[in-house]
Amino acid sequence: MEKPQLNIKAQEIPMTTNMKSRSVPTETIDFDMYKPRRWGAPYIPIADEEQELEQFVLSEDPNTHYMITSEKGMGKTLLVYHIACKNDIPIIMLSCSSATKEGDLLGRVQVDTEGSYFQLGVLPKAVELANRSGRCILYLDELNALDEQMQKILNSLLDERRSVIANGREYIVKKDCKLQAIATTNPLGLGTNTIIEDLKSRFPFGKEWIYSSEHYKVFKWTMPADLKERFIKFTEDLRSLRIRDSMSYSLSTRDLKAINTCYDIAVAKYKDEEAIIRMVLNTCVINHKFDTYEERKAVKELAYDVFGVRI
Repeated sequence: MEKPQLNIKAQEIPMTTNMKSRSVPTETIDFDMYKPRRWGAPYIPIADEEQELEQFVLSEDPNTHYMITSEKGMGKTLLVYHIACKNDIPIIMLSCSSATKEGDLLGRVQVDTEGSYFQLGVLPKAVELANRSGRCILYLDELNALDEQMQKILNSLLDERRSVIANGREYIVKKDCKLQAIATTNPLGLGTNTIIEDLKSRFPFGKEWIYSSEHYKVFKWTMPADLKERFIKFTEDLRSLRIRDSMSYSLSTRDLKAINTCYDIAVAKYKDEEAIIRMVLNTCVINHKFDTYEERKAVKELAYDVFGVRI
């Protein structure tokens, strides 16, 4: 008699479950790696953003997670590291993207010549840093680039549980310690994903940084004032096109600083202002910021309107 065929399908078991799993030795954390270090450029406040964020970081309330929304190049990362360094708070950063996986957040098993070990992800490392130092900043850059499933992994660490499970162990922030999450996101329409509702609720505080003329004062301009004003107008016109979704890129404060540096280099090479402007625009803007022929053509037309120079 022929035996009946059993319809059994193999199932993948996720790394994180509610069951206690077998653990492997965990790597030793080099805590010195996460000591705050000063960057070369100092942070120059635009308004009260430094004072406000620092107050939330230093608050004794454990639930002061803070979200900053702004365009690129406005100094968000510089400010966070400035506050961490000023107050000697360890900081661990995650540059979020669609390629960020569970192993990056919680950890993964690695194998070397001595055998297997568990490499901690950024979340349990942040817990260990907070428990060791009393405070820790978890900096989540471009949080809205994370897939929704990855965003959900953050929930237990950023609510009253203050914990994550990794390698069969629960990592919990001690009662007298503080883990401060600071996240940055792109303005509406410019990010890869939106922040899911349950994660939004775990960031009770936040601010949108609005680009203003004050941002043009955060570095020392060396080009003549009239040319500076034309580059600012060019930047504002590009930004307007970006907001209307007619351009894929707009210039940031970081780009303007590079433009000013390129001007200094061009002046040493050319005496003619048109040649200087042409070199600056080609080198800093047109040749690598815009990928399509149509966009480059539009930028060249804008350059002619503002500078009277054919590119």
